Amino acid sequence: MAGIFLDTLPIFIGVGGIFGLTWIVLTPSRERPIKGALRWLASRNWLEIVLVRVPVVILLISLTGYVFLSFKVNIPNFAPFSWDHAFAKIDRLLFFGYDPWVLTHWVFPGLDGAVYLDAAYVLWFVVMNLCNVSVALLPMRNHTRLTYLLAYGINGVIGGGFIAIMMPAVGPVYMEKITGDPTFVPLMDLLYQYSHLTELRALRLQEILWESYANPDVDPLGISAFPSMHVEMAATFACLGFAVNRVIGWTLAAFTAIILIGSVHLGWHYAIDGIGGIALALLFWWISARVTSWWLARTDPGGTAAATGPPVTVN
Repeated sequence: MAGIFLDTLPIFIGVGGIFGLTWIVLTPSRERPIKGALRWLASRNWLEIVLVRVPVVILLISLTGYVFLSFKVNIPNFAPFSWDHAFAKIDRLLFFGYDPWVLTHWVFPGLDGAVYLDAAYVLWFVVMNLCNVSVALLPMRNHTRLTYLLAYGINGVIGGGFIAIMMPAVGPVYMEKITGDPTFVPLMDLLYQYSHLTELRALRLQEILWESYANPDVDPLGISAFPSMHVEMAATFACLGFAVNRVIGWTLAAFTAIILIGSVHLGWHYAIDGIGGIALALLFWWISARVTSWWLARTDPGGTAAATGPPVTVN
């Protein structure tokens, strides 16, 4: 756990710097930039932020990741991957008889479409860290902070753990290797044609995940399609955005849509994986917000403002 903490801390520091600069840029125009920057820096309770707020967030996120990975790598021990055909069939019902990847490659054709969506998948990790750092800077009893952290944990444990075990699937990329069904071979052949022209990180990572699954001498990383955790967590980031600012919320909602499209375009997921992930994210956020309000009211009956979730402030 100490190793995870030390490996993650530089990310928090780096993205925290970006957050701080963004906050300064958004300082009201009537305030001089240097004065606004100094005021912002001086008004932070940095001792509490560094010693308490950030470590708590890192610990909770690390624990969630550990539990999630533990479930994910053990999915084959609970049940065989048996839901792929059902998910592929649901996709065709939703998209008028077409496999959704055919439509995404029509809307985002050629090498450029694959490259941009592949880059968006990488950007997801930056957005995740930016959200985590932003939440880490909030006061300990802030409604938005607690709601996000609870929703993050539920997504990882329930969505990526229990539900993934109940409905095990590997996704289009591995469907032929696991089931022998060649339905998605044309998609993967097309992506590998693009990879001869430029690197697609998705294909490299897919190969690494398959090696970890097929080779007992390699540390397991796990394979799971439903729900799409990339999309589910992106939707959670959007919920956080709406809790702060409508513009940020819609921006992150658009990012969620891009991740959903990319997950299908690059062979990671069936469309229903992402649609289900969004539904779960909204449900878990709703539950987390109400649990947080109940807990804040119960532990501080007089703190009605904190319990109802006031506008986010970074005190």
